[in-house]
Amino acid sequence: MKLIYCLILTVFLLTGCEDTRLTLDSVITSGELRFATIEGPVTYYISDREQSGFEYELAKKFADRLGVRIVPILANNTVDVVSLVTHNKAAIGGAALINSVKYGDLVFGPNYYSVPLQLVYRRGDIQPVQFTEMDKKTLNITTYQMQSLRDIYPHMDWNVNRDKDVGSLLWMVQNGKIKSTVADSHFVNIYKHLYPDIRVAFNITSPQPVAWIYKKNDKKLNAAIADFFNDMDNSGELDNMMERYFGHLTTFDYIDTVSFLTRVQKRLPQYKHLFIHTANKYHLDWTLLAAISYQESHWEPSARSPTGVRGLMMLTQDTAKHLDVDNRLNPAQSIDGGARYFTLMYNKIPQRILQPDRTWLALAAYNAGFQNLEAARILTQANGNDPDRWAEVRKTLLSLAGNKNITEPKLQQVRWGEPIRYVRNIRKYHDILRWLTADKIDSDKHEDLLNTLRISSPVL
Repeated sequence: MKLIYCLILTVFLLTGCEDTRLTLDSVITSGELRFATIEGPVTYYISDREQSGFEYELAKKFADRLGVRIVPILANNTVDVVSLVTHNKAAIGGAALINSVKYGDLVFGPNYYSVPLQLVYRRGDIQPVQFTEMDKKTLNITTYQMQSLRDIYPHMDWNVNRDKDVGSLLWMVQNGKIKSTVADSHFVNIYKHLYPDIRVAFNITSPQPVAWIYKKNDKKLNAAIADFFNDMDNSGELDNMMERYFGHLTTFDYIDTVSFLTRVQKRLPQYKHLFIHTANKYHLDWTLLAAISYQESHWEPSARSPTGVRGLMMLTQDTAKHLDVDNRLNPAQSIDGGARYFTLMYNKIPQRILQPDRTWLALAAYNAGFQNLEAARILTQANGNDPDRWAEVRKTLLSLAGNKNITEPKLQQVRWGEPIRYVRNIRKYHDILRWLTADKIDSDKHEDLLNTLRISSPVL
Protein backbone atom coordinates (compact mmCIF):
# COMPACT_ATOMS: atom_id res chain seq x y z
CA MET A 1 0.00 0.00 0.00
CA LYS A 2 2.92 2.36 0.62
CA LEU A 3 3.90 1.97 -3.01
CA ILE A 4 0.33 2.69 -4.10
CA TYR A 5 0.32 5.88 -2.03
CA CYS A 6 3.66 6.84 -3.55
CA LEU A 7 2.08 6.44 -6.97
CA ILE A 8 -0.87 8.59 -5.90
CA LEU A 9 1.53 11.21 -4.60
CA THR A 10 3.41 11.07 -7.89
CA VAL A 11 0.20 11.85 -9.77
CA PHE A 12 -0.58 14.64 -7.31
CA LEU A 13 2.83 16.21 -7.79
CA LEU A 14 2.68 15.82 -11.54
CA THR A 15 -0.73 17.43 -11.81
CA GLY A 16 0.58 20.44 -9.93
CA CYS A 17 3.45 21.33 -12.19
CA GLU A 18 4.42 21.24 -15.85
CA ASP A 19 6.81 18.46 -16.83
CA THR A 20 8.79 18.44 -20.04
CA ARG A 21 10.75 15.20 -19.59
CA LEU A 22 9.23 13.52 -22.62
CA THR A 23 12.02 13.20 -25.16
CA LEU A 24 14.22 10.14 -25.24
CA ASP A 25 17.25 12.25 -24.30
CA SER A 26 15.50 13.73 -21.26
CA VAL A 27 14.22 10.28 -20.18
CA ILE A 28 17.76 8.94 -20.23
CA THR A 29 19.13 12.05 -18.50
CA SER A 30 16.50 11.88 -15.74
CA GLY A 31 16.99 8.13 -15.35
CA GLU A 32 13.27 7.39 -15.31
CA LEU A 33 10.54 6.43 -17.77
CA ARG A 34 7.14 7.70 -16.68
CA PHE A 35 4.56 5.19 -17.84
CA ALA A 36 0.84 5.98 -17.54
CA THR A 37 -1.54 3.05 -17.13
CA ILE A 38 -4.57 1.87 -15.16
CA GLU A 39 -4.87 -0.65 -12.35
CA GLY A 40 -6.01 -4.12 -13.39
CA PRO A 41 -4.84 -7.69 -14.07
CA VAL A 42 -4.13 -6.95 -17.74
CA THR A 43 -2.32 -3.68 -17.13
CA TYR A 44 -0.76 -3.17 -13.68
CA TYR A 45 -1.21 -4.48 -10.15
CA ILE A 46 0.83 -5.16 -7.01
CA SER A 47 0.68 -8.55 -5.30
CA ASP A 48 2.89 -9.56 -2.39
CA ARG A 49 4.98 -6.40 -2.97
CA GLU A 50 5.66 -7.40 -6.59
CA GLN A 51 4.57 -5.21 -9.49
CA SER A 52 2.93 -7.19 -12.28
CA GLY A 53 0.72 -6.94 -15.36
CA PHE A 54 1.35 -7.43 -19.07
CA GLU A 55 1.46 -3.72 -19.87
CA TYR A 56 3.73 -2.97 -16.93
CA GLU A 57 6.20 -5.75 -17.72
CA LEU A 58 6.35 -4.71 -21.37
CA ALA A 59 7.13 -1.11 -20.39
CA LYS A 60 9.67 -2.24 -17.80
CA LYS A 61 11.51 -4.24 -20.46
CA PHE A 62 11.69 -1.08 -22.56
CA ALA A 63 12.93 0.94 -19.58
CA ASP A 64 15.56 -1.71 -18.85
CA ARG A 65 16.66 -1.52 -22.46
CA LEU A 66 17.13 2.23 -22.07
CA GLY A 67 18.97 1.76 -18.79
CA VAL A 68 16.44 3.73 -16.74
CA ARG A 69 13.93 2.86 -14.04
CA ILE A 70 10.23 2.71 -14.77
CA VAL A 71 7.84 4.96 -12.85
CA PRO A 72 4.23 3.74 -13.20
CA ILE A 73 1.63 6.49 -12.96
CA LEU A 74 -1.88 5.19 -12.29
CA ALA A 75 -4.81 6.89 -13.97
CA ASN A 76 -8.52 6.40 -13.32
CA ASN A 77 -9.32 5.19 -16.83
CA THR A 78 -7.91 5.02 -20.34
CA VAL A 79 -9.00 8.53 -21.27
CA ASP A 80 -6.99 9.82 -18.32
CA VAL A 81 -4.00 7.81 -19.57
CA VAL A 82 -4.19 9.73 -22.83
CA SER A 83 -4.61 12.97 -20.88
CA LEU A 84 -1.45 12.27 -18.86
CA VAL A 85 0.58 11.93 -22.03
CA THR A 86 -1.12 14.90 -23.66
CA HIS A 87 -0.33 17.18 -20.71
CA ASN A 88 3.32 16.09 -20.45
CA LYS A 89 2.89 14.06 -17.26
CA ALA A 90 4.04 10.75 -18.77
CA ALA A 91 6.27 9.84 -21.68
CA ILE A 92 4.25 6.78 -22.72
CA GLY A 93 0.69 5.63 -22.12
CA GLY A 94 -0.20 1.95 -22.14
CA ALA A 95 -3.51 0.51 -21.00
CA ALA A 96 -4.42 -1.87 -23.83
CA LEU A 97 -5.18 1.16 -26.01
CA ILE A 98 -6.88 0.44 -29.33
CA ASN A 99 -4.94 2.04 -32.17
CA SER A 100 -7.87 3.58 -33.99
CA VAL A 101 -8.42 7.05 -32.54
CA LYS A 102 -6.54 10.23 -33.50
CA TYR A 103 -5.27 12.43 -30.66
CA GLY A 104 -3.78 15.65 -31.97
CA ASP A 105 -0.01 15.56 -31.48
CA LEU A 106 -0.03 12.01 -30.06
CA VAL A 107 0.88 8.94 -32.08
CA PHE A 108 0.56 5.20 -31.57
CA GLY A 109 3.61 2.98 -31.60
CA PRO A 110 3.87 -0.46 -33.23
CA ASN A 111 0.98 -2.82 -32.63
CA TYR A 112 1.97 -5.57 -30.20
CA TYR A 113 -1.20 -7.65 -30.39
CA SER A 114 -4.68 -7.52 -31.90
CA VAL A 115 -7.95 -8.42 -30.20
CA PRO A 116 -11.63 -8.11 -31.10
CA LEU A 117 -13.98 -5.99 -29.04
CA GLN A 118 -16.73 -8.15 -27.59
CA LEU A 119 -20.21 -7.50 -26.25
CA VAL A 120 -20.46 -8.82 -22.70
CA TYR A 121 -23.67 -9.61 -20.83
CA ARG A 122 -24.64 -11.51 -17.67
CA ARG A 123 -25.24 -15.24 -17.46
CA GLY A 124 -28.97 -15.88 -17.12
CA ASP A 125 -30.02 -12.74 -19.00
CA ILE A 126 -31.31 -12.82 -22.54
CA GLN A 127 -28.36 -12.94 -24.91
CA PRO A 128 -28.22 -9.85 -27.17
CA VAL A 129 -28.36 -10.66 -30.87
CA GLN A 130 -27.36 -7.48 -32.71
CA PHE A 131 -25.13 -4.64 -31.59
CA THR A 132 -27.20 -2.03 -33.42
CA GLU A 133 -30.15 -2.90 -31.17
CA MET A 134 -28.29 -1.74 -28.06
CA ASP A 135 -29.12 1.63 -26.47
CA LYS A 136 -28.60 3.62 -23.28
CA LYS A 137 -30.84 1.27 -21.30
CA THR A 138 -28.93 -1.85 -22.28
CA LEU A 139 -25.32 -0.86 -22.98
CA ASN A 140 -22.74 0.94 -20.84
CA ILE A 141 -19.30 1.69 -22.26
CA THR A 142 -16.25 3.74 -21.32
CA THR A 143 -15.44 7.06 -22.93
CA TYR A 144 -12.45 5.51 -24.66
CA GLN A 145 -14.58 2.71 -26.11
CA MET A 146 -17.02 5.30 -27.40
CA GLN A 147 -14.17 6.98 -29.22
CA SER A 148 -13.11 3.66 -30.75
CA LEU A 149 -16.61 2.67 -31.85
CA ARG A 150 -18.25 5.89 -32.96
CA ASP A 151 -16.66 5.80 -36.42
CA ILE A 152 -18.07 2.30 -36.93
CA TYR A 153 -21.49 3.01 -35.40
CA PRO A 154 -21.94 6.80 -35.71
CA HIS A 155 -25.69 6.84 -35.08
CA MET A 156 -25.89 4.68 -31.97
CA ASP A 157 -26.77 6.13 -28.57
CA TRP A 158 -24.98 4.50 -25.62
CA ASN A 159 -24.63 5.24 -21.94
CA VAL A 160 -21.04 6.53 -21.74
CA ASN A 161 -19.32 6.22 -18.34
CA ARG A 162 -16.66 8.91 -18.18
CA ASP A 163 -15.29 7.89 -14.77
CA LYS A 164 -15.23 4.09 -15.18
CA ASP A 165 -12.69 1.68 -16.60
CA VAL A 166 -13.44 -1.65 -18.28
CA GLY A 167 -12.84 -3.68 -15.13
CA SER A 168 -15.41 -1.61 -13.21
CA LEU A 169 -18.03 -2.11 -15.93
CA LEU A 170 -17.41 -5.85 -16.06
CA TRP A 171 -17.90 -5.97 -12.28
CA MET A 172 -21.20 -4.13 -12.73
CA VAL A 173 -22.32 -6.68 -15.33
CA GLN A 174 -21.36 -9.54 -12.99
CA ASN A 175 -23.45 -8.02 -10.19
CA GLY A 176 -26.46 -7.17 -12.35
CA LYS A 177 -26.04 -3.40 -12.03
CA ILE A 178 -25.87 -2.91 -15.80
CA LYS A 179 -27.08 -5.10 -18.66
CA SER A 180 -24.00 -5.19 -20.88
CA THR A 181 -20.70 -3.58 -21.77
CA VAL A 182 -17.81 -3.83 -24.22
CA ALA A 183 -14.35 -5.28 -23.58
CA ASP A 184 -11.52 -6.66 -25.65
CA SER A 185 -11.11 -10.43 -25.62
CA HIS A 186 -7.98 -10.40 -23.42
CA PHE A 187 -9.86 -8.47 -20.72
CA VAL A 188 -12.77 -10.91 -20.97
CA ASN A 189 -10.55 -14.00 -20.79
CA ILE A 190 -8.93 -12.72 -17.61
CA TYR A 191 -11.90 -11.11 -15.88
CA LYS A 192 -14.21 -14.11 -16.37
CA HIS A 193 -12.03 -15.92 -13.83
CA LEU A 194 -12.84 -13.16 -11.34
CA TYR A 195 -16.41 -12.52 -12.51
CA PRO A 196 -17.57 -15.96 -13.72
CA ASP A 197 -21.08 -14.87 -14.68
CA ILE A 198 -19.98 -12.59 -17.50
CA ARG A 199 -20.62 -14.00 -20.96
CA VAL A 200 -19.66 -13.01 -24.50
CA ALA A 201 -22.63 -12.44 -26.80
CA PHE A 202 -20.56 -11.88 -29.97
CA ASN A 203 -17.58 -10.04 -31.40
CA ILE A 204 -18.39 -6.42 -32.24
CA THR A 205 -15.31 -5.82 -34.34
CA SER A 206 -12.59 -7.72 -36.12
CA PRO A 207 -9.27 -7.93 -34.23
CA GLN A 208 -8.18 -4.39 -33.34
CA PRO A 209 -4.51 -3.37 -32.98
CA VAL A 210 -3.26 -2.47 -29.49
CA ALA A 211 -0.31 -0.09 -29.02
CA TRP A 212 1.36 2.48 -26.77
CA ILE A 213 0.67 6.17 -27.21
CA TYR A 214 3.18 9.03 -26.92
CA LYS A 215 4.09 12.47 -28.31
CA LYS A 216 5.12 12.44 -31.96
CA ASN A 217 7.66 15.25 -31.61
CA ASP A 218 10.60 12.98 -30.77
CA LYS A 219 12.02 10.92 -33.63
CA LYS A 220 14.55 9.29 -31.30
CA LEU A 221 11.83 7.98 -28.97
CA ASN A 222 9.77 6.75 -31.90
CA ALA A 223 12.79 4.92 -33.36
CA ALA A 224 13.73 3.41 -29.99
CA ILE A 225 10.20 2.06 -29.47
CA ALA A 226 10.06 0.70 -33.02
CA ASP A 227 13.41 -1.06 -32.56
CA PHE A 228 12.30 -2.45 -29.19
CA PHE A 229 9.15 -4.05 -30.55
CA ASN A 230 10.94 -5.30 -33.64
CA ASP A 231 13.50 -7.08 -31.45
CA MET A 232 10.81 -8.39 -29.09
CA ASP A 233 8.93 -9.82 -32.05
CA ASN A 234 11.96 -11.32 -33.84
CA SER A 235 13.35 -12.91 -30.68
CA GLY A 236 10.05 -14.53 -29.78
CA GLU A 237 10.03 -12.77 -26.40
CA LEU A 238 6.76 -11.00 -27.16
CA ASP A 239 5.08 -14.32 -27.99
CA ASN A 240 6.48 -15.76 -24.75
CA MET A 241 4.92 -12.90 -22.77
CA MET A 242 1.60 -13.34 -24.53
CA GLU A 243 1.53 -17.04 -23.71
CA ARG A 244 2.58 -16.42 -20.11
CA TYR A 245 -0.12 -13.84 -19.41
CA PHE A 246 -2.97 -15.03 -21.62
CA GLY A 247 -2.26 -18.51 -23.03
CA HIS A 248 -3.52 -20.57 -20.08
CA LEU A 249 -6.69 -18.53 -19.58
CA THR A 250 -8.44 -19.14 -22.90
CA THR A 251 -10.18 -22.25 -21.52
CA PHE A 252 -12.85 -21.63 -18.90
CA ASP A 253 -14.62 -24.01 -16.53
CA TYR A 254 -17.55 -22.24 -14.87
CA ILE A 255 -18.11 -24.77 -12.08
CA ASP A 256 -14.40 -25.00 -11.25
CA THR A 257 -14.05 -21.21 -11.20
CA VAL A 258 -17.10 -20.66 -8.98
CA SER A 259 -15.96 -23.44 -6.64
CA PHE A 260 -12.49 -21.94 -6.41
CA LEU A 261 -13.75 -18.42 -5.68
CA THR A 262 -16.10 -19.82 -3.03
CA ARG A 263 -13.31 -21.76 -1.34
CA VAL A 264 -11.06 -18.70 -1.44
CA GLN A 265 -13.63 -17.05 0.83
CA LYS A 266 -14.55 -20.01 3.04
CA ARG A 267 -11.49 -22.28 3.25
CA LEU A 268 -8.40 -20.27 2.42
CA PRO A 269 -8.62 -17.97 5.50
CA GLN A 270 -8.08 -21.02 7.76
CA TYR A 271 -4.71 -21.80 6.15
CA LYS A 272 -3.54 -18.50 4.67
CA HIS A 273 -1.25 -17.76 7.61
CA LEU A 274 0.40 -21.17 7.20
CA PHE A 275 0.96 -20.59 3.49
CA ILE A 276 2.48 -17.16 4.17
CA HIS A 277 4.67 -18.38 7.05
CA THR A 278 5.93 -21.42 5.12
CA ALA A 279 6.48 -19.49 1.89
CA ASN A 280 8.57 -16.91 3.75
CA LYS A 281 10.55 -19.72 5.38
CA TYR A 282 11.53 -21.21 2.01
CA HIS A 283 11.57 -17.98 -0.03
CA LEU A 284 8.50 -18.92 -2.09
CA ASP A 285 5.46 -17.03 -3.31
CA TRP A 286 2.67 -17.89 -0.86
CA THR A 287 -0.01 -17.59 -3.54
CA LEU A 288 1.85 -20.17 -5.64
CA LEU A 289 2.07 -22.50 -2.64
CA ALA A 290 -1.65 -22.02 -1.99
CA ALA A 291 -2.43 -22.67 -5.66
CA ILE A 292 -0.47 -25.95 -5.57
CA SER A 293 -2.37 -26.97 -2.46
CA TYR A 294 -5.74 -26.15 -4.03
CA GLN A 295 -4.93 -28.21 -7.11
CA GLU A 296 -3.89 -31.08 -4.87
CA SER A 297 -6.65 -31.10 -2.25
CA HIS A 298 -9.03 -28.15 -2.73
CA TRP A 299 -7.69 -27.04 0.68
CA GLU A 300 -9.20 -30.08 2.37
CA PRO A 301 -6.71 -31.28 5.06
CA SER A 302 -8.21 -34.78 5.22
CA ALA A 303 -8.21 -35.28 1.44
CA ARG A 304 -7.22 -38.73 0.23
CA SER A 305 -6.76 -40.17 -3.25
CA PRO A 306 -7.33 -43.77 -4.39
CA THR A 307 -3.53 -44.17 -4.57
CA GLY A 308 -3.09 -43.24 -0.91
CA VAL A 309 -1.70 -39.69 -1.12
CA ARG A 310 -3.12 -37.52 1.64
CA GLY A 311 -3.40 -34.06 3.15
CA LEU A 312 -3.42 -30.48 1.97
CA MET A 313 -0.40 -31.07 -0.27
CA MET A 314 -1.30 -34.73 -1.07
CA LEU A 315 2.02 -36.26 -0.11
CA THR A 316 2.73 -39.95 -0.68
CA GLN A 317 3.88 -42.04 2.23
CA ASP A 318 7.36 -42.35 0.75
CA THR A 319 7.63 -38.61 0.12
CA ALA A 320 6.38 -37.81 3.63
CA LYS A 321 8.91 -40.23 5.13
CA HIS A 322 11.72 -38.71 3.05
CA LEU A 323 10.71 -35.23 4.24
CA ASP A 324 10.26 -36.31 7.90
CA VAL A 325 6.56 -35.47 7.84
CA ASP A 326 5.05 -37.50 10.70
CA ASN A 327 1.40 -36.62 10.11
CA ARG A 328 0.25 -35.88 6.57
CA LEU A 329 -3.15 -34.77 7.87
CA ASN A 330 -1.61 -32.01 9.96
CA PRO A 331 -2.01 -28.83 7.86
CA ALA A 332 1.23 -27.21 9.04
CA GLN A 333 3.29 -30.36 8.45
CA SER A 334 1.69 -31.00 5.07
CA ILE A 335 2.26 -27.45 3.81
CA ASP A 336 5.83 -27.46 5.08
CA GLY A 337 6.50 -30.82 3.43
CA GLY A 338 4.92 -29.72 0.16
CA ALA A 339 6.97 -26.51 0.13
CA ARG A 340 10.19 -28.46 0.70
CA TYR A 341 9.30 -31.00 -1.99
CA PHE A 342 8.54 -28.25 -4.52
CA THR A 343 11.82 -26.54 -3.60
CA LEU A 344 13.61 -29.85 -4.13
CA MET A 345 12.10 -30.17 -7.62
CA TYR A 346 12.84 -26.52 -8.38
CA ASN A 347 16.49 -26.86 -7.40
CA LYS A 348 16.86 -29.90 -9.66
CA ILE A 349 15.77 -27.89 -12.69
CA PRO A 350 18.90 -26.48 -14.41
CA GLN A 351 19.65 -22.94 -13.25
CA ARG A 352 20.12 -21.77 -16.84
CA ILE A 353 16.35 -22.10 -17.37
CA LEU A 354 14.72 -18.70 -16.93
CA GLN A 355 11.53 -17.83 -15.15
CA PRO A 356 8.72 -18.59 -15.39
CA ASP A 357 9.63 -21.80 -17.28
CA ARG A 358 11.71 -23.06 -14.37
CA THR A 359 8.73 -22.83 -12.02
CA TRP A 360 6.38 -24.51 -14.50
CA LEU A 361 8.83 -27.34 -15.14
CA ALA A 362 9.23 -27.77 -11.37
CA LEU A 363 5.45 -28.01 -11.04
CA ALA A 364 5.37 -30.69 -13.73
CA ALA A 365 8.09 -32.59 -11.83
CA TYR A 366 6.09 -32.21 -8.58
CA ASN A 367 3.16 -33.90 -10.31
CA ALA A 368 4.74 -36.50 -12.60
CA GLY A 369 8.12 -37.07 -10.95
CA PHE A 370 11.46 -35.56 -11.87
CA GLN A 371 12.65 -38.56 -13.88
CA ASN A 372 9.51 -38.56 -16.01
CA LEU A 373 9.93 -34.84 -16.66
CA GLU A 374 13.54 -35.46 -17.70
CA ALA A 375 12.40 -38.21 -20.08
CA ALA A 376 9.99 -35.72 -21.69
CA ARG A 377 12.70 -33.06 -21.93
CA ILE A 378 15.08 -35.53 -23.60
CA LEU A 379 12.38 -36.38 -26.16
CA THR A 380 11.74 -32.67 -26.68
CA GLN A 381 15.39 -32.07 -27.50
CA ALA A 382 15.53 -35.18 -29.73
CA ASN A 383 12.64 -33.73 -31.75
CA GLY A 384 14.61 -30.53 -32.36
CA ASN A 385 12.71 -28.40 -29.84
CA ASP A 386 13.86 -26.49 -26.78
CA PRO A 387 13.77 -28.66 -23.62
CA ASP A 388 14.16 -25.55 -21.44
CA ARG A 389 10.82 -24.10 -22.58
CA TRP A 390 7.68 -25.36 -20.88
CA ALA A 391 5.64 -24.66 -24.02
CA GLU A 392 7.87 -27.04 -26.01
CA VAL A 393 7.93 -29.72 -23.31
CA ARG A 394 4.15 -29.46 -23.07
CA LYS A 395 3.90 -30.34 -26.77
CA THR A 396 5.97 -33.45 -26.12
CA LEU A 397 3.75 -34.41 -23.19
CA LEU A 398 0.69 -33.90 -25.36
CA SER A 399 2.09 -36.17 -28.08
CA LEU A 400 2.97 -38.84 -25.49
CA ALA A 401 -0.51 -38.65 -24.00
CA GLY A 402 -2.08 -39.33 -27.39
CA ASN A 403 0.42 -42.01 -28.48
CA LYS A 404 -0.97 -45.54 -28.09
CA ASN A 405 2.10 -47.13 -29.64
CA ILE A 406 4.66 -46.39 -26.91
CA THR A 407 6.88 -49.45 -26.61
CA GLU A 408 9.07 -48.54 -23.62
CA PRO A 409 7.46 -49.99 -20.46
CA LYS A 410 8.47 -47.07 -18.21
CA LEU A 411 6.88 -44.56 -20.58
CA GLN A 412 3.70 -46.65 -20.85
CA GLN A 413 3.05 -46.36 -17.12
CA VAL A 414 2.96 -42.56 -17.01
CA ARG A 415 -0.23 -40.52 -17.45
CA TRP A 416 1.41 -37.92 -19.64
CA GLY A 417 -1.62 -35.66 -19.87
CA GLU A 418 -1.73 -35.08 -16.12
CA PRO A 419 1.17 -32.60 -15.79
CA ILE A 420 -0.31 -30.50 -18.63
CA ARG A 421 -3.60 -30.04 -16.77
CA TYR A 422 -1.77 -29.75 -13.45
CA VAL A 423 0.46 -26.87 -14.53
CA ARG A 424 -2.33 -25.10 -16.42
CA ASN A 425 -4.67 -25.21 -13.41
CA ILE A 426 -2.03 -24.01 -10.95
CA ARG A 427 -1.11 -21.14 -13.24
CA LYS A 428 -4.77 -20.15 -13.34
CA TYR A 429 -5.31 -20.45 -9.58
CA HIS A 430 -2.06 -18.62 -8.93
CA ASP A 431 -3.06 -15.71 -11.17
CA ILE A 432 -6.52 -15.45 -9.60
CA LEU A 433 -5.04 -15.43 -6.08
CA ARG A 434 -2.54 -12.75 -7.05
CA TRP A 435 -5.30 -10.56 -8.51
CA LEU A 436 -7.62 -11.13 -5.54
CA THR A 437 -4.88 -10.34 -3.01
CA ALA A 438 -3.43 -7.39 -4.92
CA ASP A 439 -3.03 -4.13 -3.01
CA LYS A 440 -5.82 -1.79 -4.01
CA ILE A 441 -6.77 1.79 -3.27
CA ASP A 442 -9.92 1.89 -1.15
CA SER A 443 -11.86 4.39 -3.24
CA ASP A 444 -14.55 4.81 -0.58
CA LYS A 445 -12.11 5.74 2.21
CA HIS A 446 -9.99 7.89 -0.09
CA GLU A 447 -12.72 9.45 -2.21
CA ASP A 448 -11.69 13.03 -1.43
CA LEU A 449 -8.05 12.33 -2.24
CA LEU A 450 -8.93 10.57 -5.48
CA ASN A 451 -11.20 13.43 -6.53
CA THR A 452 -8.37 15.84 -5.83
CA LEU A 453 -6.02 13.81 -7.97
CA ARG A 454 -8.45 13.24 -10.83
CA ILE A 455 -6.96 14.50 -14.07
CA SER A 456 -9.19 16.67 -16.21
CA SER A 457 -10.08 14.75 -19.35
CA PRO A 458 -10.45 16.52 -22.67
CA VAL A 459 -13.97 17.29 -23.84
CA LEU A 460 -14.96 14.55 -26.29
